[in-house]
Amino acid sequence: MQSTDPTGTVGEGLSHEERGTPGAPRLVLIHGFTQSALSWEPIVTQLSDRFEIITVDLPGHRGSDVNRAPDLDTTAALVGAVGGQAIYCGYSLGGRVALTLACQSPSLVHALVVVSTSPGIADSTERAHRRQADERLAERLSPRDGSASELTLNQFLDEWLALPLFSHLDEHMSDRESRGQNTLSGLAHSLRSAGLGSMRPLFENLAACTMPVRCLAGALDERYATIAKEMATAMGTGAQAHIIEGVGHALPFEAPEALVRVLDEISVAISP
Repeated sequence: MQSTDPTGTVGEGLSHEERGTPGAPRLVLIHGFTQSALSWEPIVTQLSDRFEIITVDLPGHRGSDVNRAPDLDTTAALVGAVGGQAIYCGYSLGGRVALTLACQSPSLVHALVVVSTSPGIADSTERAHRRQADERLAERLSPRDGSASELTLNQFLDEWLALPLFSHLDEHMSDRESRGQNTLSGLAHSLRSAGLGSMRPLFENLAACTMPVRCLAGALDERYATIAKEMATAMGTGAQAHIIEGVGHALPFEAPEALVRVLDEISVAISP
């Protein structure tokens, strides 16, 4: 038996969808920046017969409150309130949310899968530069003085998807339809409060993540492939890095079958 609740909401405007098989292992999927719960459809379709799946709209995205985008610590707590005890899987921004949750509430995270994800920027100067870059982009999307944006959402998505991380993606992989569910003001709020430059670095917390962990990245995404290996090493014996050949940053959409294999594997690994 499968169930769907596309209208679920919780807490401070955080929306979610419940799919899959009630009573099966619970899996919480957390999307990347500019995406939404809908972005996970290629993964949900493959896993719905053996997982109870919860997909969330992160603050500032689609159905969640676009006017209040909290920091990553608060966002992680909101996601944990939705998901409860579960396997958590996050991509990019969503991976940083999942990683934050694993560090602050490890009892909720039976297992952790992070994809194309960073634990933050350790160097304070580099982190400040990134925060400034995030603010410059946010200002283009939704100026703090309330004036009109210099871009439409479609124009911004054109720019975003032309970045080297995404420029090789075809129409299906780019997830353009889901991204189009967002607003410029919501994305600006997300950048300002939960961008990489605003993230509390988690390097010193990684060793405390003793649950099974899988750190995934595409081999073509060299920066994040290196980070995935570094995170797995820092987390110890329960963590493994999986570097997928021929794949870039958008691994869940370029090679969904690779992510499905890892999620199935880690579910078996934590079964009683």
